[in-house]
Amino acid sequence: MKKIVLLCIFLFSTLLGETTQKVSVQLSWLNQFQFAGYYMAKEKGYYNDVGLDVEIKEYSEKSMKTNSDFTIRKSSALIDKMNGSDIVILGTSYQHSPMVLMVLEKSGVNTPKDLFGKKVMVTSDAKDSASVLAMLNSFQLDASNVNFIPHSFNVQDLIDGKTDAMACYISNEPLQLDKLGIKYKILQPKDYGFDFYDDLLTVNTIFLQKNPKLVRDFYEATLKGWQYAYTHIEESARVTYEKYNSQNKTLYDLIEEGEVLKKISYDNDGNFGILDYAKLSEMGSVFKVLGLVKSDFNAKDFIYKYNAPPIISLSLDIHIKIIIAIIIMAILLIIVLVAYYTRTLKREIVQKEIAQKEALLKNDFLQKILDSMGNIVVVTNVKTHVMIMANNELFRFFEIENIEQFKSKYECICDLFVEKEGYLQKNNNGIHWVDYLQENSDQVNKVLMMKDEQEYLYFVYAKFLDETNTNAIAVFTNITDLKAMDDRVANDMKVKALSEMITNIAHHWRQPLSLISTFASTMSLKFEMDTIDKDELYKYSEKIVKITNDISLMLDTFNHKIESNLEIHEEISLKDLVLSLQSYFKSDFEISNIMFHFNDDNSWDNTFISKILFDSIQEIIQNSVEALQHLPDENFKLIVFNINKKRKNIIFTIYDNAGGVSEKNIDKIFEPYFTTYHQSKGKGLGLYFIKNKINISLNGDIYVQNKSFIYENQKYKGLETTIKIGYVS
Repeated sequence: MKKIVLLCIFLFSTLLGETTQKVSVQLSWLNQFQFAGYYMAKEKGYYNDVGLDVEIKEYSEKSMKTNSDFTIRKSSALIDKMNGSDIVILGTSYQHSPMVLMVLEKSGVNTPKDLFGKKVMVTSDAKDSASVLAMLNSFQLDASNVNFIPHSFNVQDLIDGKTDAMACYISNEPLQLDKLGIKYKILQPKDYGFDFYDDLLTVNTIFLQKNPKLVRDFYEATLKGWQYAYTHIEESARVTYEKYNSQNKTLYDLIEEGEVLKKISYDNDGNFGILDYAKLSEMGSVFKVLGLVKSDFNAKDFIYKYNAPPIISLSLDIHIKIIIAIIIMAILLIIVLVAYYTRTLKREIVQKEIAQKEALLKNDFLQKILDSMGNIVVVTNVKTHVMIMANNELFRFFEIENIEQFKSKYECICDLFVEKEGYLQKNNNGIHWVDYLQENSDQVNKVLMMKDEQEYLYFVYAKFLDETNTNAIAVFTNITDLKAMDDRVANDMKVKALSEMITNIAHHWRQPLSLISTFASTMSLKFEMDTIDKDELYKYSEKIVKITNDISLMLDTFNHKIESNLEIHEEISLKDLVLSLQSYFKSDFEISNIMFHFNDDNSWDNTFISKILFDSIQEIIQNSVEALQHLPDENFKLIVFNINKKRKNIIFTIYDNAGGVSEKNIDKIFEPYFTTYHQSKGKGLGLYFIKNKINISLNGDIYVQNKSFIYENQKYKGLETTIKIGYVS
């Protein structure tokens, strides 16, 4: 009896035990957003939901020698299949291959034919670069007239001229050149008729036959993972950054990579992973022309049955097919037209009945809605510019009883607008105020209205009331009290800014004045001892003059900063911003032996931005200076300042090699009153105010991260701060 009980317990525990099945998937390259669909299927539990414990194997020479249940292959999977590999293609990650040729803009290469006699860097395995080689081959370019060199996977070789062109992924190396501000051109095979699939998910035929349900579950869970990855790119990039980041890419780089790859992952119908019989056949034909395969093939045998679209073949004469198609289209058109006109007629009858009923209630109901609002609301005919309705708030404010009494005094509410520059007028450059609001709905419009010799400030917004665009409803929100409070706050901020400015001047002048005092004392002592000669006197005088000039330049910089605090809406060129920063920190850099490096791409010389940004970047660099001053004097100290244009944004990147911020504190540095220094050195409000100014005043964004980077072949670690704003060209 005891044995039977133990046996029952064993069987019961076995049933309740681990039921997931371990499987593995081999990646075609190192971890990056390129494989985010697999990461998210695992992290979101899609694999676990179907009973799979999936091991994701990063590419390495060792891993490629071990067996895996599923393998991600490049477009060369077709070559392997045509040459005898017993595999089935489940689906594809990319409808258009990310593999391209990249050249520098200054190289003068505009089309593949310009690569005649040039150096081209490709992988040693021709199969991996098949689409690129096919593109070159279409221009009669091969090893006889192109110098193919081994791939180093280092974009610096292209920059240094060690190669004229580099085969790369459009989601990797081009983004590196964007960040460096280096201009380049892309030669994309699909633009020349070689549109290949890439990152094909494959499985061994025998494994598929033995495990049909497991393969289908894995395939469908993977599709869910990709769908989630592309609808949540930032989250997926963060998961990749935190758990699958063997290449130490930045979070920003991974987000950019995801946005690029999404554009090449869907077919024209918005489907992910679908394989097309005709396209596979074309790829096979290209491989045969390139001499990579010898045998013909039937593409439909390659495709997983739950992926392949239906293949229809009619053995009919072409003329019969055309006649049948015309008849079918005519029948369908007749059906559509009959259905449309029937539905339209019914809808018109119903609408007329409803309109008759609603006409009686519409005005009364709308009036009740308007009267329930606490703002002034008026309804105006867009064509005649006549006010047809208003709410009680308008009558209460102007102490009248109804719209008729209002119209007896005024033709329009715009008659009450105060004519003052910068505010909405009855006519704005010949445009009526209602029309002006419609055309400028994306900006904040303000208006002043007069009552009892007092000006009242309103925000005003207008929108069409119905689909006919006949009537517009305008809402006036009284912000007079808010403006007064805002003026007081702005004045307090100016006083605070001036106070901080005086403190900064004292801080930056202390060291130069101390040096002047030291030089003067030395000269005086040597005069008394009669030990100073003419050359030595000239040397000391020259040093004092130089320091005095530095102080003068510093004062100009502070004066510039005072003006930018008082006139925050003024603009400054990026060139002046960099020059001002160099002047401002010149003394700190020299005293602390800090190397300051910035990119000198002249494309931004004539770009203007808000002066608010000067204070923000200055304080960020000041933080880096103070962090570097805590390092031993013998250490190499570096601050890098990069400016890049991308679309309609300017991206500022500031990073140093001071070691970074503790991971437990990095998410707190934008919080008010947080500081890593003693309270005597500040209350920790600097970065908090910077983030608020950039988010609110500039409609931009700022974020930080610890980062390892290479500078002049040496690896360093520090804090990277990125600011992204729109710009006025």
